[in-house]
Amino acid sequence: MSDWRPSLTRADMDFIRRTLSMPSMVHLDEEEVEEILENELLFKRVMNEEEPFLSISPYLFFRILLKRAHRELRWESFTIERHGMQKIFVFDTDRLTELLERRDLRAYLATMLSSFTKVETTVFYLIASGRVYRFKYSNIDMDDVEEGLKLVEEEKRFPLLRRIGDIALFLLGIFPEYLNRPFRGRRSKEFAREVEEKGSFYYYLASMHEEAKRLGLSEILYALSQNFMLVKKPLNFIAERYLNVRKARLFNV
Repeated sequence: MSDWRPSLTRADMDFIRRTLSMPSMVHLDEEEVEEILENELLFKRVMNEEEPFLSISPYLFFRILLKRAHRELRWESFTIERHGMQKIFVFDTDRLTELLERRDLRAYLATMLSSFTKVETTVFYLIASGRVYRFKYSNIDMDDVEEGLKLVEEEKRFPLLRRIGDIALFLLGIFPEYLNRPFRGRRSKEFAREVEEKGSFYYYLASMHEEAKRLGLSEILYALSQNFMLVKKPLNFIAERYLNVRKARLFNV
């Protein structure tokens, strides 16, 4: 089984060491690293960085924010769901913080968020009826990725299935306002509901894929599919409390 989680870079470790005046980060186990990521001084330092990705990897940046969100949500009595101009108070923070206790899930969310700091384009070449067709899609366009699914065999579909789930969670979590306006002929409410349904559905399909089992991602992706509307809430929290006006710049959108 492969480990899908990125490692902290040398620059990440140097940043932590300098910020916390540590002699070294060598030989620290994962539990010790988790404790370090919750350090108040480290959180303040990354929040004060105008261009944080020049100093540390996006992965470390989002791991720190997710750790902080988990900590702060423990003290919240409820989360807020917005439906148009209406605010609904939902008493689900116990379930939410229990879900965020999963270190592997927080690591997945940090990896997912990191992937959207750089928009990429993939090109497929398909041979049909003796002709070669060129298909190009953006890794942040859900419709594009769905079209790409039609062009690849089942054994190669995993990254696309997973990506559609990631796109849906990213939009609902970080840019929910994007879903509050008409899109490609769809009314905003219909579009938001469609994104929710697709996110849960495609994460489920991805969790059942053989590649997910090989990578050790089946359980995480299944948890995301079953808790899709809950797991977007820490991302809403991060977007509103920590990223705010600079989120468009950080994600280059």
